[in-house]
Amino acid sequence: MSAHLIAFFTLREALRRRVVLAAALLTFGYLVLYGVGVWFGYRDLQNTPGGPPGLTEGVVNLMLVGGLWSLNFIASVLAVFLSVGALSGELDQGTLHAVAARPVRRSEIVLGKFVGFTLMLAVFIGVSASLMILIVAVITGEVVGASWSGPFLMLLASMLLIGLALAGSSRLSPLPNGVIVFTLYATALIGGVIEQIGDVLESAVMFNIGVFSSVLVPTRAIWDMASAQLAAGGFAGELSAGPFGASNPPSGWMLLVAALHLAIALGFAVRSFERRDF
Repeated sequence: MSAHLIAFFTLREALRRRVVLAAALLTFGYLVLYGVGVWFGYRDLQNTPGGPPGLTEGVVNLMLVGGLWSLNFIASVLAVFLSVGALSGELDQGTLHAVAARPVRRSEIVLGKFVGFTLMLAVFIGVSASLMILIVAVITGEVVGASWSGPFLMLLASMLLIGLALAGSSRLSPLPNGVIVFTLYATALIGGVIEQIGDVLESAVMFNIGVFSSVLVPTRAIWDMASAQLAAGGFAGELSAGPFGASNPPSGWMLLVAALHLAIALGFAVRSFERRDF
């Protein structure tokens, strides 16, 4: 048994528990409401005379960036929820005892689960984000920025959370592990807001706090990179920033930081799980 079989069993278990089905149904309902909101919002915008140059483009950017921000949050919560008990929870239930009794390395169990959860999130993000981009394009007649790059960066942020959850699950039970991982995720979100406020107020302390939170957990920074790809320039770019983006997005070096975080988290998960007594 190898990592790809563990990934297959991970996918099958998630489907059996109907977690993916529940998330899909809820997301479909959200997309329907989102489409209705975009249609009425764009209609009212077209019926409003005047306004500064770039207003229509900025509002369309804001609609898409705000919608994708919501999907990014849903995907992040789903990533934590799926993987927070992937190792310790199944050990408590006795599921992994049957797997570990076979000729399979523990590293393959960890990496297989990571691949399985990543594939689930890739399908979820790819389908839902594509539908959202299509909704905006059909209703407004505009394709916003580099729309294709946003889902890839959203997936990277979810992969970071999966890695953190697996690292915690190698030692902790699901409840404390979930609290820790979600607290780290919330810290990154709040730190991003503090960084933006510090940038506007020219406060070096607040700005550095935000940068430190991004280095600690780069999920918010990865989203800021995605929103920067979607935002237009000028007034449109300023309008589509705010709570859903960043006026000062991180550089490409943050991708290297994220990759390093993911490698460390998976390395710790493998090493810790190999040393754990069943």
